[in-house]
Amino acid sequence: MKNIEGNVFLNTFVSSLSELPAILLSGFMYKKLGIKITLIVWFSVAIIGGACLMIFGSEDKSLIPIFVLFAKSGVTATFNLCYLANA
Repeated sequence: MKNIEGNVFLNTFVSSLSELPAILLSGFMYKKLGIKITLIVWFSVAIIGGACLMIFGSEDKSLIPIFVLFAKSGVTATFNLCYLANA
């Protein structure tokens, strides 16, 4: 978070705040849709965030935090799903 432009404390706060909806949504999706579809959706979110970061990250520096938050939300949700499915 320290390498993203802007206030490091605000960036960390927004990053932490973005994990909460990912964790909650992944749990609800797991109950309704099952593990396969839910993992596919959240891995896709992480891939889209990472791909956009690689492709568009050098063009517009203001979009980098949004792409990082998408990728981080996808990774957080998939980790949460792995934890829930194995428990």
